Amino acid sequence: MNYSLDIAPIFLVFSFVLIILGPLVPALLYLISNTNQSALEVPPNRDDNARHFADGLKTLIEKNFPDAISCKDPIEIDAKNSRITMKDHFIWLKSSDDFPKTPLTGANTSERRIAILNSVAQIPPFTQWYGDAYSNNYLELMENTLLRTLRCDNKLLLHPNVTILRWVDAHSMFVMGNNQLPPRTTASHTLTLSTGVNFSRLYAPQIEIAPPPKTTQTTDTKNPAEKNMLTSKILHDEMFAAPLEHSKWTHITQNDLDQTARHLFKENLCIESHQHITANLICQGDLYINEHVHIEGSIKVYGNLYIAPDVIIKGNVFCGENAQFVKNIKVHGLISCASTLSIGPYCHIGLLNAPTSVCADHISLRSGSIIHGQVFSRNHGQTDE
Repeated sequence: MNYSLDIAPIFLVFSFVLIILGPLVPALLYLISNTNQSALEVPPNRDDNARHFADGLKTLIEKNFPDAISCKDPIEIDAKNSRITMKDHFIWLKSSDDFPKTPLTGANTSERRIAILNSVAQIPPFTQWYGDAYSNNYLELMENTLLRTLRCDNKLLLHPNVTILRWVDAHSMFVMGNNQLPPRTTASHTLTLSTGVNFSRLYAPQIEIAPPPKTTQTTDTKNPAEKNMLTSKILHDEMFAAPLEHSKWTHITQNDLDQTARHLFKENLCIESHQHITANLICQGDLYINEHVHIEGSIKVYGNLYIAPDVIIKGNVFCGENAQFVKNIKVHGLISCASTLSIGPYCHIGLLNAPTSVCADHISLRSGSIIHGQVFSRNHGQTDE
């Protein structure tokens, strides 16, 4: 008996499968060639955290000059040649007085120069160093100092008008007012900012906005409490005067909500004071939260968001327009705002053991506020009184 196999149907099926799966072949090959660990790695050019670059600088120094990392005492250097050059681009300095006082010029600008400081140092004013700097001791940068990058494995103090072009990383850092921080600023412990500091990206387990220095003489007769209330009222009127007058607001209390996990409101919403709400809230209009409200959940607002003092939110906050946190507000989760975000005095964002993130186009941080984690302002960030 003869058997014949018609290959035409098989060829048609194979062609159909090839046409459908053909465009997916490159993606399948990429997934097969990459492990789960490599897929989670962040490319260096996409890493917004300065720690990635700071660790690379420290590794480079350890590989070429390991004594510079372990030594914390001033090294003995010949007085006639206080600057020691190692492998053409490492410069181990006896003290900060050995920093060049003028910018590098000519061919030297294309070479990577790394200055290493081991002793307690104070870089003099108007020092310009277009290179990397590393210190494993206390370091202080005086006014009008310019560096390319800086890593300090101890305490770092930045005086006003300090310029760091690319990134700065320290164990703990205090930044005085009238400063423009580099695109990436990181601290492994505490990052403290005075008022009048401009920033883009910040990361630290604890970011603090220091109160302005106290003055003995003042011509302003208003006490701080009255000034804060006045400022809050002005911001409140600018953001919510029109909606309150011309739109219908729905006022709710905890008794108006059932036991469901999520509630959707299509109109402007006002939560009355002294309420305890256990639910996630979605508001397609503006949201006004009065004082002493406790929300065990997250909130998502399509419009503007106004939060009065002494509010606790044990979740995340998403806002489609502007958001204002007046005073003494605690948010355990992240904050994402599409436009302008104002965080008032003594607000606390995130938890020390659970870092979070704050993101908006424009961010204003008032004195006394604390943030655990990352702050990212897409256009401009500043600290205010």
